[in-house]
Amino acid sequence: MTDFQRIRNGSCFTDLNNAQCSFRLLVWYSPISDHIPPRHGTLQVRHADDHRVKLKIETLDAELNTSAEDKAKQFDLCSQIGDLYRTELHDSLSALPYYQNMLECSKSLEGDAKEAKANNRLGLTYDILGVKEEAIRCHERALEICRAGETTEPEMCVAYKNLASSLALFDQVPGAKTNYESALAVAMETGNKAELADIYCRFGDLHRNKLDEPQFSHKYYTEMLALARELGWTHTEGVAYGRLGYACSDMEDHEAALEWHLKNLKVKQDEGDKKEEVTAHMDVGNAYIFLDRTHQAMPHFNTALQMAQQTGNLHKQLDACICLGELHRNQLDSPRTAIQYYGQYLALARQLGDRGAEGTAYNRLGLVHHSLWELAAALGWYQKSLEMREEDGDISAQMSQHMNVGHAYTSMDKPEQAKFHFDKALQLAQQTENQQGQMQVYLCLGDLQSEQLHSPRTAIQYYEQYLALARQLEDRGEEGLAYNRLGQAHYEIGEYGAALEWYQKQLTRSQENGDETEQINAQSNVGNAYMNLNKTDQATSHLNTALQLAEQTGDLHGQMRVYFYLGDLYKDKLHSPRTAIQYYGQQLTLARQLGDRHQEGVAYNRLGLSHSDMGELELSLEWNQKALKTFEEVGDTKEQIAQHTNMGDTYRRLGKLDQASSHFSTALHMAQQTGDQHGQMGLYLRLGDLQREQLHSPRAAIQYYEQYLTLARHFGDRDKEIVAYNKLGQALYEFGEYKTSLDWFHKHLALATQLGDVHHQGVAYCGLGAACHGMGDLHAALDWFQKYFEMSQESGDKKEELKAHLNLASSHQALSKSDQARSHYQSALTLAMETGDKQQLAEINLKLGDLHRLQLQEPQVSHKYYTEMLQLAKDLERKDAERQAYNKLGLACNGTQDHEAAVEWHQKNLAMSVENEDKITAHGNIAQSYQAMGKQDLARPHVQAAADLIAGGICSTSCTRMLAL
Repeated sequence: MTDFQRIRNGSCFTDLNNAQCSFRLLVWYSPISDHIPPRHGTLQVRHADDHRVKLKIETLDAELNTSAEDKAKQFDLCSQIGDLYRTELHDSLSALPYYQNMLECSKSLEGDAKEAKANNRLGLTYDILGVKEEAIRCHERALEICRAGETTEPEMCVAYKNLASSLALFDQVPGAKTNYESALAVAMETGNKAELADIYCRFGDLHRNKLDEPQFSHKYYTEMLALARELGWTHTEGVAYGRLGYACSDMEDHEAALEWHLKNLKVKQDEGDKKEEVTAHMDVGNAYIFLDRTHQAMPHFNTALQMAQQTGNLHKQLDACICLGELHRNQLDSPRTAIQYYGQYLALARQLGDRGAEGTAYNRLGLVHHSLWELAAALGWYQKSLEMREEDGDISAQMSQHMNVGHAYTSMDKPEQAKFHFDKALQLAQQTENQQGQMQVYLCLGDLQSEQLHSPRTAIQYYEQYLALARQLEDRGEEGLAYNRLGQAHYEIGEYGAALEWYQKQLTRSQENGDETEQINAQSNVGNAYMNLNKTDQATSHLNTALQLAEQTGDLHGQMRVYFYLGDLYKDKLHSPRTAIQYYGQQLTLARQLGDRHQEGVAYNRLGLSHSDMGELELSLEWNQKALKTFEEVGDTKEQIAQHTNMGDTYRRLGKLDQASSHFSTALHMAQQTGDQHGQMGLYLRLGDLQREQLHSPRAAIQYYEQYLTLARHFGDRDKEIVAYNKLGQALYEFGEYKTSLDWFHKHLALATQLGDVHHQGVAYCGLGAACHGMGDLHAALDWFQKYFEMSQESGDKKEELKAHLNLASSHQALSKSDQARSHYQSALTLAMETGDKQQLAEINLKLGDLHRLQLQEPQVSHKYYTEMLQLAKDLERKDAERQAYNKLGLACNGTQDHEAAVEWHQKNLAMSVENEDKITAHGNIAQSYQAMGKQDLARPHVQAAADLIAGGICSTSCTRMLAL
């Protein structure tokens, strides 16, 4: 996955039961989302001092104790005491036994009206206590009595209304809607405007909160407002303003929402109702938040908190603290201040004995510490929240907290623990038939498999389930995200065609949704897929479109992303690292402007790689060191490992093998310390290559490759296992153990065949051909190379076909079949010209030059090929290839007896030589050229120079030749 593909299009972090906390949630903390309590069929609200209420209850209790024989009086007294507990002190548990006593008394009294009244009170109390079956049973009994004609029509209206509200509370929406309609019909028939206003309010709440139909709720709240104005009920008018504000907010008409909430605030200020004024200030603050007017929101939240503190209203302080915590965490990017407010919220929740709020506080503290990357603290808070939800038996909240705990472990690079909690969350979501929850967990599990467990094929299975649920729920946003993830997973596997198809679906969906940010993302992904399919024209077109959209919309993050991809396109596919550097420079500028240290480090990394491609290795190291320093500062261990690895690669190319080994070893040590076994696996491969290719120690290389193979098998990573077989085959081949090498290449071929991996089958044929060649079985080698050639033709991959021609040419050359060898070299040359691969063109010109010089004895023809090689080396800015071309041109001139020209070429070779062995070769060739011209005095200093280098400890084939001189 590229650095930018790690920037996800959403998060699975769970705030309560919703991903990414929104201030829209804060509506649910406010008491104005509760039912307007019915009191004699009106919307009037009574407030009283708690102490006065308790004194009154004591008086009534004393009177109740002296009226044991008078059931009618007991009935009335129990009703009054229960109402005081329930509506004034909000103590429903204390109210319950008085209402139960009411019901018992009603059985001794004449008529059923009092039984209906008692059941009504009991139903409301059970609603508050969450006792579903008892609540609905009591409301149904009250309605049954009313319909039997034992009560008045207003009381029947209240019975319908209360049953509807109870059904809505327990998510029995169709029944609720039916009973509200019946209540509305009775109220309209009797012309009871007070009840009509209350029913319109409740009906509006049903459509907004349960049916997600704010446009219908707006209609009912408008009717409620008209009646409140007609009746002259100022308080109810304010309630209607508040409700209309909520409806407009749900319809995303935030300007209108603000206007309604400001009207409600003025009503509350005129009334002097401090409790309600606190709520109105918070609603206004929320409205400003939705309009991104944070600094106007802040004074309202601060005022709400101050008023709640002045009046000693702990519940309102609780609401204000959560609002301010959210504001500082989400809008003001001030997590430390958010922690202070969440701490106050937690203390108030504990003081009030509000376990729901206490669990919310733990959740928010976990989220804010997580955002600060204080992972141990975040995990601790998440676990506290999880324990509380388990004690309360809240399955939905348990699911959310298991997800958060899983995310904490993911961030701590502990994928097994993360998977345990995600699996648990999935079980709970399935148990409760929570499809939204299941959908989010499938996304999290897919991301875990893709990013942490490096198993994109398993990730695809989860993403497919995620997509199926998104389609079933008709959630177009999640559907688009599923397309994105499936594209990324196929991209990881190297299935770029499949990735392109998913990205194109993502693009289509984003265009249908009119989401410009998502279109930029999708256009970038489509361009990146085309880039990896080597369709550079289409890639350029989509990336330019993405850039134009990002510039038009002022999306700096989108622009940064596109510059990154354009840089990769020019670096990797168009072989223009200088142009790539310009794009990476623009990426770097934006990263600094946005304060994105991670992407700043990514830009440094890419600039280092580009300079490395140009052969500017010292400059490449400077950029790598900047990248390393940046990732050390942000504490990104994985990227530190990557930068040490890159620096090791660069030092390796510079021939500074001690430094290369040091950086690889540091990276390996860090990977081992953090338990990053995938990182270890990659480093074992590099250390093996270093030992085999440059330290010429295949035995040491074999040990690293064996560790690489062990980890590949441990993870069940068959793709890596294939590479291990190939590397072990190569190392043993270079060690001269051709028979054992042949065995590893056969394993390589068997696994490639089993997986249907055509590319690796071809690589295995090459290895088998090389092993047979080493064993002296040249005809068997030719057969294996022929198989590779046929496979490359079938696949239509011109690069593979080019390599196959080169192998066949070398094999025919070894069999002294020069004409066949020349034919295959010419075919390879044609293919290299078609693909524009200058690197291969230089290599093939070198091989053709050697063939004509050494076997066909045509030095004049070889001179032509070496000249072409020289020009290509200069074009590519490849100093090593340029030096080699000078050497070959000198040898060709020696072959044509033009020794003076030969000396000039060999001297150019000497001037560019860095390694001692190359200098020995150059001195030797100059000496031989002078000897051929009979100029022994000019040859002698070069012989001496070579001898001095040999005496310094260098010994090779060229050394032996010089000693013979």
